[in-house]
Amino acid sequence: MREAIMQAFIYVVQAIIIVLGTYLVMFVRHKLELLKQRIGQERYLLLSEVAQNVVKAVEQVFGGKQGELKKSEAVRFLMQNFKLSEDEAEKLVEAAVFEMNKVLKSTQATWTTNTKQ
Repeated sequence: MREAIMQAFIYVVQAIIIVLGTYLVMFVRHKLELLKQRIGQERYLLLSEVAQNVVKAVEQVFGGKQGELKKSEAVRFLMQNFKLSEDEAEKLVEAAVFEMNKVLKSTQATWTTNTKQ
């Protein structure tokens, strides 16, 4: 009888260890996934800021017009220096141009409003 109780106790402890071990593995995997996402987000934010600076620099070097040339230079720079695919670099450049245009339009609207007063 005593051996049966000890055997049952051992089975219960083994089951608890398996459940806790499974929980621990799931917990660690979840934390690693969060870390990967955070690092990915940080890299995106960094590349986004770099793309904005590259777009501004290309704008200063090439001036007005020549949109395709400016875009290709910015894309080439990002691809060479940050090991991005052409598609990734283009998306970053397009987002930077969109943001720059949004700021310019906002600034122009504010300037126009202020000069009319």
